[in-house]
Amino acid sequence: VIVLVFRDQILRRLLGRTEVALQDVAASLIRAASAAGAGDRTTATDEAQTFVRQGLGWYAWTNLYRWVIATAVGLLLAFGAFVGTILLFEQTRTLREQTRTLKQQTETLILQTERFGEQTALMELQTDRLTKQTTQMTMQNEILTLSLVGELRDQILNSTEQFDVIDALGREADFVDSTNMIFSRDGRCAAGFADPLILRKPPDMGTLNAIVKLAQEGLLAEQVTEALGFLTHDNDPVVALSAVRVLDRVDPAQHYVLWELDGLMIEDMELRGAHELIFDASIVFALDCAHCKVRFRGSYGAYPPLGDSETADAGRGSATTSMMVDNYDQHGPVLTPGVMVVPAPADTETAEAHHFDVFGLDDVPISSVLAGFPGLTACQALDQFTRRNPVLTYTDLTATPD
Repeated sequence: VIVLVFRDQILRRLLGRTEVALQDVAASLIRAASAAGAGDRTTATDEAQTFVRQGLGWYAWTNLYRWVIATAVGLLLAFGAFVGTILLFEQTRTLREQTRTLKQQTETLILQTERFGEQTALMELQTDRLTKQTTQMTMQNEILTLSLVGELRDQILNSTEQFDVIDALGREADFVDSTNMIFSRDGRCAAGFADPLILRKPPDMGTLNAIVKLAQEGLLAEQVTEALGFLTHDNDPVVALSAVRVLDRVDPAQHYVLWELDGLMIEDMELRGAHELIFDASIVFALDCAHCKVRFRGSYGAYPPLGDSETADAGRGSATTSMMVDNYDQHGPVLTPGVMVVPAPADTETAEAHHFDVFGLDDVPISSVLAGFPGLTACQALDQFTRRNPVLTYTDLTATPD
């Protein structure tokens, strides 16, 4: 750079000129040759000197430019190498920092992984605890259900009445007149409720409505309903029937089957669902269940009472060795041999039936038929009938009292 700045001064001092062109060198050579050819030695010498100075100047200037360019290129290459070295060092430093950052990130990831492992262990511990708590809650619910089963069963049994039917209906001085309600037309025999006849009366709906409310509302509704479901299979007919009556109010769509409802006295019972009931050795004064299938065995029943005779399903009942007060012949139970019907069906054949006089509560005699005992007298048929019916007893009116 310094040589380029002071090139004019250097060339002027060395060559006497600042600029030399190739044409000037060639012209000096031609003039020197011409002067030598002309024999002008002085001019030839001067032109030769000028030629030498111009040639040296042109050559020096050309080499100077070449040197300057080479130097500049070298400087550029050196600067590029320097910059590259700096960039390499910077890249190395950056890579070192990245490596350190990656190491920190790796350590952080390892720490996070450890924490995730700890959290997973805590979650597994919490899951185990929740499982144990769920198991404990399930056990508590089962214990609560068992406790409710016992408490509901005790409540039903404590609300159950047990009494003598004759005492409940009213006993008069004349035993025959007060207890017998079926008389042969010849006046030789009679039949009535057995004495003593101890039956049990299930709780009325006034008592059971409190349990219905528990099964429909409150926090224990599900447990109460489940407990009542267990009680429908109880061996005690009072408990099983009471549980069905409550569940029938809670959900009439459910269907229950009670096979052995024995030793009961039903004064007035209403069921909404389609259930199957079998009464054995029982007295049923009023049963309103238009969609139930009911069977009476060795019982006294008024079926279907209170129910809508137009909507009750025909053929949904049957009776065996029972006295039936059938006020709805069209929808009454299917009668089998050994059934006393009050009043007598119009299509009953006289040859296969025994006619009796039956007194109601107002002592008004009505006609009755006892079918299925061919070849026996009326009293013999009545005796056989009462032997198969635990709630009735036979009385021989011709026997002389002691």
